[in-house]
Amino acid sequence: MLNHAAVDQPTRLEDNSLVDQEWATRYNETSHATWASLFGSIGQLSQKTSCSSFIHGQKVIQLGAERIPKFEDLSEQLSTSTGWEIVGANGFVPDEIFFTQLANKKFPMSCEIRSLDGSQFQEYPDLFHDVYGHVPLLIYPEVSEILQSNARSMLKAIKLGRPDLARKIASAYWFTLEVGLVKEHGDIRVYGAAIASSPKEIMFATADKRPNLISFDLDRVMRTEYDMLDVQATYFVLNDIDTLKNLANVDFFERALSLENMPTLAPGELCPSDELIQLGSISQQTKSNEILTVQI
Repeated sequence: MLNHAAVDQPTRLEDNSLVDQEWATRYNETSHATWASLFGSIGQLSQKTSCSSFIHGQKVIQLGAERIPKFEDLSEQLSTSTGWEIVGANGFVPDEIFFTQLANKKFPMSCEIRSLDGSQFQEYPDLFHDVYGHVPLLIYPEVSEILQSNARSMLKAIKLGRPDLARKIASAYWFTLEVGLVKEHGDIRVYGAAIASSPKEIMFATADKRPNLISFDLDRVMRTEYDMLDVQATYFVLNDIDTLKNLANVDFFERALSLENMPTLAPGELCPSDELIQLGSISQQTKSNEILTVQI
């Protein structure tokens, strides 16, 4: 999950947030049963709602329901495609450490798995979200390039003391690799990790009439605020998954800089230039300049 809580101020480097997974001693049979239950409960839904690239990625990395995956095994699977390494994390990782890791093809992922009580919508990083949601797309070079370019841009914005630019760069990440949707065979499919790992948000984003669905436009996306702790009032939909290849060539810092004088847009707020796929009932019932809170 995007680690953006401290983009408003520089982060002091600490090294206790990156930890060994310690798979053999950290997880007991209850932990593995929780993984199996989560995997089983979302599996059939995921097959029906995820895009084909996501499903193919799951097969390539050989995700299974039996046991919590070992990070070293996932890294080995990724070594033949993009060379990413999965490293253990203890909760939220400070921004500068997190993005430095991403810039170097190391993805910090939580070692702790959620409780089943919180399985429908997970507000904070956990192992299931990180592994199930993010790892399948790490086999693709374009996703690798987007992550590294975004991370380098975030580091530049942080070091220059530009939280305004950091927020725009974070939005580019959030509305793609966390809550991204794509058109596929006439349907709206999921590729973003936050949606893919949440049964509740899968149904909210793909079948509910409350959120706005808007055709993806990067400048519009980077100006849009979001809520990391809730489902979104607006989702952006790629015309096809190959659009990610175009984003792989973007310098997100320079793009954010070009938008620095443009106003930000509240969650749920609409623009005249929006290409609407679905006008959500939330926006129809609420003034466009209000920041929306969605409860489901």
